[in-house]
Formats: sequence, C-alpha cells, structure tokens
Amino acid sequence: ESLVGPFAEVPGRYRERSPINHVDRITAPFLLLQGLDDVICPPVQCERFLDQLAGRGVPHAYIAFEGEGHGFRRADTMVRALEAELSLYAQTFGINRPDVPRLELDT
Repeated sequence: ESLVGPFAEVPGRYRERSPINHVDRITAPFLLLQGLDDVICPPVQCERFLDQLAGRGVPHAYIAFEGEGHGFRRADTMVRALEAELSLYAQTFGINRPDVPRLELDT
C-alpha cells in the first residue's frame, strides 16, 4: 500500500498497474525470475501471467528458485539469474556468448 495507495481507496490504480491486465501489449522477449518462497509476489502470480501469455509467440523464460523469497540471497541463485539475463540479451540482440549457459526460451 505504501507504493500504490490503500486498495480500498484506489482499486482502479491496482488494476491499472497490474501486469496481468496488460499481457496483450507484451511483444518483447522477457525473463521472469521467481523465488518460490516469495510472500510479496507469490509464484501463483507468475503462473497466472504466463497462462495469459500462452500461445502469443512472445519469447520468454521463467525460472523459479527453491528457498528464495522476494530478493535473492544465495550466490548460486544470483549467478544463475545473471547468466539467464545475459543469455536473454545475447539471444535477443544476436550476440554469440558461448561462455554463458544458453537460456531456453518458450514462445
């Protein structure tokens, strides 16, 4: 509520700012990184978002991390997340990066 305002007072603002309500506008490749223990943005929100995106042909990847919450803490998680991000950029812009594990993109 401190970022958006009290839900009871501004429910339209929540709908307006929620990505689930704008899936139809997404055309660029993207990466979703999710901590499975996240109580701020629970994994079900990512899953609903991806369900709405299904069949639209937008390249994307979703990586969920066991034992992580809202903000990653473990070094191996951070390394994997950064490598995935770099791979997404490299693939999107046509840059060969054999030193980075290739991120498998769904469409």
